[in-house]
Amino acid sequence: MDTLREIINLLLLQGNFGKRGAGACPVRGHSNVQGDRTMGIWEKPSEGFLAALDKEFGFTTPRVHGYDSVETQHALEKGEVDVFVSMGGNFAAAGSDTVALEEGLKKAGLTVHISTKPNRAHVVHGKTSLILPTLGRTDTDDKHPGGRQILSVEDSMSVIHSTQGRLTPISEHLLSEPVIVARMAQAVLGDNHPVDWRAMAEDYDVIRDHISRVIPGFEDFNARVRTKNGFVLPNPPRDTRTFATDIGKARFTVSPLEYLEAPAGHLILQTVRSHDQYNTTFYGLDDRYRAFPKAAA
Repeated sequence: MDTLREIINLLLLQGNFGKRGAGACPVRGHSNVQGDRTMGIWEKPSEGFLAALDKEFGFTTPRVHGYDSVETQHALEKGEVDVFVSMGGNFAAAGSDTVALEEGLKKAGLTVHISTKPNRAHVVHGKTSLILPTLGRTDTDDKHPGGRQILSVEDSMSVIHSTQGRLTPISEHLLSEPVIVARMAQAVLGDNHPVDWRAMAEDYDVIRDHISRVIPGFEDFNARVRTKNGFVLPNPPRDTRTFATDIGKARFTVSPLEYLEAPAGHLILQTVRSHDQYNTTFYGLDDRYRAFPKAAA
């Protein structure tokens, strides 16, 4: 984080914000991660976001912050997590201490995995375990009263556009992630809950209508996401050279100089992602950093 602050300081000194192609480019992970964060998927949501949810749905959302991934691992190790629900991913393998994380998952009362394909985390489970296979983004999703549904995605440049699956699902019994989540909510909260979960499961436009009234930048969401190139989310430093501070201007930051020192006889090992690698998966065979596949030949 301190390194990022220093990069921003340098850009501020040069007056780069507001200049086309010269500002910061904050890539917050690959597209689905970035889109999730925009939608409020964070263990410490802002008061403004929670208040907007309260107003839209007519109930009071919890203000107690949740766990990040590291805190979740520690809570699992202590046996403090009764129900663990994973939406995709391979949580057991992605953690920094796989052995400890696997032992922690076994202490949970219930583990639920909503996944498009099998992974290691499925076999490292709690006392009761559910694996809920789901449609992938490339699968057709047409078992709805209104016909085939579209989804929206956010790319690394904060551009929102639509996507629609065209592949035949491997099973007619597969449900989409929105349908699974909505049905879980309805089963737990009952039919008298103020949120119409059934409507959101039947028509994703209903979800986008809610989003348009909760998250800034998504006004008229359903119409704009159906345009050819989608739309770009607002960025005040880029668009108007304004900043969300008490003075409306950017603030320089000062960070202490910290660096790792290896004890005598030890080396510090640092790893980086390769060109075609994301998390624990290789997506291509052309790796410019490791001269692969030439080196393999």
